[in-house]
Amino acid sequence: MDASDRIPYGDLDHQYVFNFWQDAQHPKGVWRRTGVADYANAAPDWDILLDLDQLAADEHENWVWKGRGNARPSLQRCLLHLSRGGGDAVVVREFDPAREGVS
Repeated sequence: MDASDRIPYGDLDHQYVFNFWQDAQHPKGVWRRTGVADYANAAPDWDILLDLDQLAADEHENWVWKGRGNARPSLQRCLLHLSRGGGDAVVVREFDPAREGVS
């Protein structure tokens, strides 16, 4: 799981490939997206939508990624599923990629 040559598997949604990625720089992970055509490149240009490490630090909370719901057709607002400390209970948060913010 720590190999640097892992394949960034993603979910296709509209014209984007979404991926949740964890590495040494982001142990809690980042949720990111790239265009479908760019995903085929050896080194896609990812747009980071949410840095979970930064959110956890900002909110003084041990957030763990549990997934996301589908974005609306306009790609505005989707639901993110986070848990405190990795427990079974999840907190559902609204996310607006245009604002790049979680509410």
